[in-house]
Amino acid sequence: SQWHASLHYFERGSSLASTVMSESSHARLPAMLAAAGLPAASVLWRSHLDPLRNGSAAAAAAGVREMLGFLGVEEPDRERLASVAEDTYARFVRHPTSPQWLGCFLDSAADRDLPDGPRTFGHTSQSCAAACTGYPYLGLQGGGQCFCGRTYGSGHNHSRVSENRCGHTCPGEDGKSPPRWCGGGWRNAVYAQARGSSAAVSSGPRTGKGPGAVYGAARSE
Repeated sequence: SQWHASLHYFERGSSLASTVMSESSHARLPAMLAAAGLPAASVLWRSHLDPLRNGSAAAAAAGVREMLGFLGVEEPDRERLASVAEDTYARFVRHPTSPQWLGCFLDSAADRDLPDGPRTFGHTSQSCAAACTGYPYLGLQGGGQCFCGRTYGSGHNHSRVSENRCGHTCPGEDGKSPPRWCGGGWRNAVYAQARGSSAAVSSGPRTGKGPGAVYGAARSE
């Protein structure tokens, strides 16, 4: 799931290792559920909880409560964890963590504008931001392929183009303003990490190497 993958991105600082581990865990999930006596064919375990900002505090708590009930968590613990989910929702509302839209930029196979990240498909702006924890910029290409970087829009191969060349909005992110474009063919929908979020890094002229460092930028908006 996206939560599982994001935790590995954060804990290990290695996109390749975390991608392999999360995919491996997903492949083992049916056998693990069967061993625990849970119905592996259930639709519920294949679903994921909606991002907290997509609904109300009550909806966040209800989703967690339903999932915990399915997993057989006893009532006192279920209510306590649902309360934590509701509190977490309130924190997200007070401190927005949505990635900030920067624009649509050309990309090249021989010269990637955003060279790091999982490079896997199926991402939204929110899940790509989680995958790019520690990087100041993220980009989506081809409808959801996630990239991370320390600069963006640098060099003649990466000029800015109109927004309508960055594909469609990401699944589940319709109706947001500005639109959450998911990238087009060799077109990066580029975002900055949300200011004040745990995924963001400080801005400024200093430079660093690797996730978690403080980076300068080739461009600023």
